[in-house]
Amino acid sequence: MMPYLVLLVIISFVSAPTKIASVTVKMRVIDKDLKALALGFSSFLLSLFVFMPGPVIAGAIIDTTCILWQKDACGNTGSCWLYDNEQFRYKFHGLALGYKTIATVFYTLAFFSCKGALTGDVNPYDDKTAQSGSAQQEEELTNMKPDHEQPSM
Repeated sequence: MMPYLVLLVIISFVSAPTKIASVTVKMRVIDKDLKALALGFSSFLLSLFVFMPGPVIAGAIIDTTCILWQKDACGNTGSCWLYDNEQFRYKFHGLALGYKTIATVFYTLAFFSCKGALTGDVNPYDDKTAQSGSAQQEEELTNMKPDHEQPSM
């Protein structure tokens, strides 16, 4: 029991920071104009693919560990009266471990594909020439004389 608890605590500490890292990656990589849309779309996909089917999948896993089902007079199956606790533990935490492993693989792929943008080396949306160009245009506009004073060509 003790090695299981130690492993569970270690996995929890390792996987907890990924939530903040996910938001940080989105904020650093996505264009400034699209950040709100990206966070909203991310929340939508999370709800659609995680929060909605999650209880259904967990319920199906729990139902596979049932030893004794309630039966009514008509022979219909009701609630589970007795679970195989060891099988339940392995299946339920195995499912969680599988999901965390898949998430870790995707976070690792995202890290290596966005490494330059995350360290601040490369940001495809940060166009220095456009910023300096707009500053230069602003300076030209402030130094311009009104149209009626400009010499005609």
